[in-house]
Amino acid sequence: NKNTAHQEVAFLKRATNIELGSRSAQPKNDQLAKNNAVLAGLAK
Repeated sequence: NKNTAHQEVAFLKRATNIELGSRSAQPKNDQLAKNNAVLAGLAK
């Protein structure tokens, strides 16, 4: 439903903001892999 979708988007935004602070330490592929794993979990 809308509320759940909004919460999922907010969670992904927070996770992205956390990673932006350590971009030099975290390869981009790691973040993409994490996001894809989260999205795969939400799609179940």
